[in-house]
Amino acid sequence: MDEQMETPRQPDELPGFEDLEGRRWRIRLDVGLIERIHQQTGLDFRRVLEDKGAAVLRLADDPQKLCQVLDLCLEEQLEQSGLDKQQLARALDGDTLEAATEALMEAMVRFFPSRRRPLLRALAERMHTAEEELIRRMMSKLEGEEMGRAIERQADRMDREISQALRTSGGKSTE
Repeated sequence: MDEQMETPRQPDELPGFEDLEGRRWRIRLDVGLIERIHQQTGLDFRRVLEDKGAAVLRLADDPQKLCQVLDLCLEEQLEQSGLDKQQLARALDGDTLEAATEALMEAMVRFFPSRRRPLLRALAERMHTAEEELIRRMMSKLEGEEMGRAIERQADRMDREISQALRTSGGKSTE
């Protein structure tokens, strides 16, 4: 067999992200870590293709769950840096969590055998495209006339309720 084994990746080649303090974190998944993630969070990254990325999508919708996964992935680095989980959490915001999710997805792609990686990359791209489409649709709804009318109806209802409450409590209304 002429297949060459891949050389182990150097730490700076691993997918990673920076926190708000400018610290660089690297993510590398292995069988033991994926099992611990599954046991402690219920997310099964082993089935990412079968579940069409549902585990990763759940992370994108649940920052606490994502932080749990990151804590497990970065456990050794946290220990080496002398930081605890709370200190890491305080150095994360929406943009850094998004970068961490992308790094985690890339680590997941790299975890699987090379012949499956094109499928995983296509899945990741499809998930990204679907998210962009969802955002576009939501923006369209938010900017539409129907949303404006709904906001006006809600404001009118709240105005009536406040006026009624003032009348019944003996206060003066501005009507």
